[in-house]
Amino acid sequence: MLFWRATSPLIRLLILLGILATWHTSSAIKCYSCANDFIVWQWRHFFLKRNYDISTSDPECTSRDYISDLYQNCHSTCFVFYLNGTNKETGHTTVLGVGRGCSASFLTDDQHLHLGLGAHSRPSHVGEYLPHDFDQFDITEHWCFCATEKCNSEDCFSSPFGSREYASSYIAKRLQYSSSYSHNPWKYRNTGSRAISSFFMMLFSIVLYKVLCL
Repeated sequence: MLFWRATSPLIRLLILLGILATWHTSSAIKCYSCANDFIVWQWRHFFLKRNYDISTSDPECTSRDYISDLYQNCHSTCFVFYLNGTNKETGHTTVLGVGRGCSASFLTDDQHLHLGLGAHSRPSHVGEYLPHDFDQFDITEHWCFCATEKCNSEDCFSSPFGSREYASSYIAKRLQYSSSYSHNPWKYRNTGSRAISSFFMMLFSIVLYKVLCL
């Protein structure tokens, strides 16, 4: 305590900012980050944000048991996105594209904050922009959002809430609205609670002010 009182306000500020930076980093989760050729080529039809975080396509991204050292530190949720084409005559379904990443990095708030954790599906409009060869398919988007370490794998569709880590993850308590409105094409209803990171930031600001005034 004597050391703290003898320290200048500037040094106190630097120490507290260092603590905050450490907390901010430790509160992040890791999300796999990749996309195959099809998704990279048609990026603007799925993601309103540019793909600065993916420099090249990765054909392995479509693997059902995808594991990689490529990941992003994420303060929102992870997502995995499948674009499937079902042949209108044979009924055979083909995976056209797969993308994985951090929701806040690739998606705007309007695109993902209204969706709860778990799986969501809807008919895709991307066929309107594809060559006529794709007219043979009914194309569907399958998204899954999760909030634990490297959870945006195939397992997301069966266990979006992950393990017990979910219960203690403030990231999992982010803002989520119901996706069951009558005008909403998404076929899943899920709700959650509001993220508390803003509360922590406000609390930290108050503590910081008090400490610097000592």
